[in-house]
Amino acid sequence: MAAGQYQNPGADFNFVPDIPLPKKYLERAQTAIFRKGEIIVSPGTVPDSLYYVKGGTVRVVQYSSTAERLVLITIPRGNFICEARFMASLPVTFQVEAKTNVILSAFSRCQVDDLITNAMDFRNSLFCSLAQKMRSFGSALLQRAYDDNTSRLLRFLRSAAVEENGQPAIAISQQELAEHLGLHRVSVNRLLRRLESAGRLRLCHKKIILLS
Repeated sequence: MAAGQYQNPGADFNFVPDIPLPKKYLERAQTAIFRKGEIIVSPGTVPDSLYYVKGGTVRVVQYSSTAERLVLITIPRGNFICEARFMASLPVTFQVEAKTNVILSAFSRCQVDDLITNAMDFRNSLFCSLAQKMRSFGSALLQRAYDDNTSRLLRFLRSAAVEENGQPAIAISQQELAEHLGLHRVSVNRLLRRLESAGRLRLCHKKIILLS
C-alpha cells in the first residue's frame, strides 16, 4: 500500500455526512494507507482495529449468490467503518474497499475501550457515525421497497450529477450504476435506453447527461 493523490469522492446517494474527530485522538492512532480499489476488510474477518476515514472515500460492497456486486453504502472522510462489527467482535458479512486512495486512522481495541470510557466526545462521534449509517441503510431499504427501478435510477442520477456546460451530467459506467442500484447491468442498460428514447437523458461514453 502506498500514498497517492486523494480524489474528491463526488456526490453519492447513499453516503453519510462527516463527523469530525478531534486531532488529539487521531494522533494516538496508527495510520493505514490504501490505494483505490484495494480491499480494506474482507468478508468473514473480524476487524482487529477500529478504522476512521481520515482522507478519501471507502465503500461497503456485498455480493449476491450469483456474484453480482451491490454497493450498500459509501463512506466519506470523517467517519468510522465497521464499528458495529468491531465492537461486537463479529465477522463482517460484506467487503470494505477503497473507492479512492484512502488514509485511515486505526485504533486498537485497548485504545477504543479507554476512549469510550473516558472521552465523551470520542464516544459521541463513534455512536453518531453508527446512527447515521443505520439511517442511511433504512432510507435505501425504503427506496427499494416502494420505488420502481426507473424512479430509483433517476433519483440516483440527479443526486450525483454535477453542472457541466450548463447541463447536469454524471461520469459513470453502466456497471457502476448496476452496483449502486442492485440490478443487472443489462437491466440498467434497458432502463437508460428507454429514458434516452423518452428524451430524459443522453448517453455518452461513460457519461450521462440529464435533459429533464
